[in-house]
Amino acid sequence: MSGLTTSAPAPGRRRKYVPPDELFPLFRTVATYRALTVPHAHSLVFATHDGGRAMRTTRERVQTLVTHGFLGVLALPARPPVRFLHLTRAAFTRWPTLEALVTDNARKPPPAELAAHAWHRAALAVAARADGFEVGRDLGALTALRRNLLDRQQARLAAGPATQPGDAGRVLQGLRQLPLLQPWTTNVCQGCGLELAVNADAPRFCSECGSTFRRHVVATPHECARCGLQSERGGAHAVDGAPCSGILRLVDYLPFDLAWRKSPTGHEVRLLLADNPYRSIQSQLDELPLRVVGQPKLELVIRPADDGSVFDRTAATFAVRGPRYRALLRAFSASSAKTDTFPFWTTATVAPDAIYPEAHFRVVSHERENPRT
Repeated sequence: MSGLTTSAPAPGRRRKYVPPDELFPLFRTVATYRALTVPHAHSLVFATHDGGRAMRTTRERVQTLVTHGFLGVLALPARPPVRFLHLTRAAFTRWPTLEALVTDNARKPPPAELAAHAWHRAALAVAARADGFEVGRDLGALTALRRNLLDRQQARLAAGPATQPGDAGRVLQGLRQLPLLQPWTTNVCQGCGLELAVNADAPRFCSECGSTFRRHVVATPHECARCGLQSERGGAHAVDGAPCSGILRLVDYLPFDLAWRKSPTGHEVRLLLADNPYRSIQSQLDELPLRVVGQPKLELVIRPADDGSVFDRTAATFAVRGPRYRALLRAFSASSAKTDTFPFWTTATVAPDAIYPEAHFRVVSHERENPRT
């Protein structure tokens, strides 16, 4: 991303530049990760053609957006420096629908620690996609995670005496009732089209026309942080007949990134945990689908947030592990676990450090420090 500048357009009577609609996926992806490098943007958004010319086109498009103020640039000190793209006010003016994707804090350039966190998230997504996975937090990810856990546990139950049938059935019931695995639903009248509130129980017959209701899963969940209203779409809304000043924002089904792909045996999944330095480790662990005792194990890929955690590319392991990374690893270690903590090592398997070696932010090798594109 070297050479990317924030220079303003030359003065003069020139036609005002307006980004075409075909570039909206770029802005949406930047909003998803909050900060994004050009190579990651190319891989996640523009990589439909091969060769250097496609990357050059991506750089030219991004530079145009930066020059005209639709994207800002944040430089993170490193060797060499890493430059991130972030949204600006002009981007929200061009596409007001972006407001439904971000919080007020996400409208500002992220601090350096959050930029590094965003780099890890994007790098893991790029690496997992290159490995044949899809990556996300949407309904597709939720469906894949639910099918993986339920199908594997049902296979255990069908296997019979290898495990206690009662225990296998209890685990299966616990997974089915896990709030994290429940999609939002809404009921729509098949006669007059009356739509009930999200997750509300439907009566037997519609009070307006007498027809029956059909339930469907909400593909794009929206929620207002002010009044708590849940909806399938954004836009203005009211509470008790009065307009609400809050915004219905698009929310994720999952609080973590999931990589998934279909295989002959079902849905294969990997949890991608990029440690967020602005959150406690325990709160991030509590969000993972790992708390049903006896459930099938899930594979977990961890990326640390510590400045002191440095990956040695030549040795394919960490040269130094910082305190947060060590704490994360302890949570999944049976030998160093405390009796008052959940035994995460029974429900998850931590992937080796060497998996997705290109998705380490702070690296060292025998040739040079921090080699980066």
